[in-house]
Amino acid sequence: MARRQKAKPMLESLELSSGESVPAARPINGMANGLASGITNGVANGVTSPPSEDAPAIGTDAPGIPSADEATKAFYDEMWRNYGHLDAVSPAAFHRRRMIVELAQKHAPNALRILDVGCGRGELLRELSNVFPGAAIFGADVSEQSLVISREQNPTFELFELNLTHPTFERQYKSRVAQFDLVVCSEVLEHIENDRLAASHLATLIAPSGVAIVTVPGGRLTRFDVSIGHLRSYTAESLTTLLRGAAFDVDRAFAWGFPFHSLYRLAVGVASLLTSAPRPNEQAKVKQTSSLMADALSFGYTLFGKSLKPLYYLNSSLRGGQIFGVAKVSRSART
Repeated sequence: MARRQKAKPMLESLELSSGESVPAARPINGMANGLASGITNGVANGVTSPPSEDAPAIGTDAPGIPSADEATKAFYDEMWRNYGHLDAVSPAAFHRRRMIVELAQKHAPNALRILDVGCGRGELLRELSNVFPGAAIFGADVSEQSLVISREQNPTFELFELNLTHPTFERQYKSRVAQFDLVVCSEVLEHIENDRLAASHLATLIAPSGVAIVTVPGGRLTRFDVSIGHLRSYTAESLTTLLRGAAFDVDRAFAWGFPFHSLYRLAVGVASLLTSAPRPNEQAKVKQTSSLMADALSFGYTLFGKSLKPLYYLNSSLRGGQIFGVAKVSRSART
């Protein structure tokens, strides 16, 4: 087996062109390989330390080392604890949900069973419930922390754990296979190393004639994007290619968000740079920095969000840093 090429110790720039991936930046590595700085170090520094060549591989039975699933869940539990509340004041999240609901009304107007994969705190669940009052609403997430919060806020919806890259997905979630008329997967695939496998598993959840609505980030990756686990950005073309490779027929894929979403992302990127990066093993500073970043971003979201929220209605549907896709499972894949 070829020896893994040693990764650079730090990235001079995390500004990558649209559609490119982050080199050697998997957010779970800091935990899965037992690195000293722990999970929030990746948040504070914007990148996580790559695994050493002598470190056990993720998923091994080495003592004290969590599996990839455990490390991933722990990472996103931490993300939801620190940053989940920002969705409530983010104009990007508000308008992304608005557009998802509009696409759902247009492409799946008669949906009776709706699933949001990566439901987070459940804001989209409530909005879909308002528009589809007769539908059964389901939410799923890999993060137990997000599900705990969402259950408190959405006691009438059925919520469950879902790992899109589970090695025996259809057996693990057999009661969910082909059960949903509409499946939304918003801002999830960019976090998953094997996004094609995740998209393929997503397709198995959709009932015959059902619809998937997928959103992913486009544009350039920022330091903050990497710190919250983004592994890549997309274009409308690359999302189309991904979905087609996962047995979908793509009805529509498009970019949206110029110029105001682009301006907002720039403001968030600047806010994320206001904190200093702790050194490894500085656990107290790690937690302090993570808190400072969350505070800085809250300030930026609140300040710029209120002014940009109405302007977002003027964003272009031909270009921008937000990518949408609408697709159905290919008939050939069901035979």
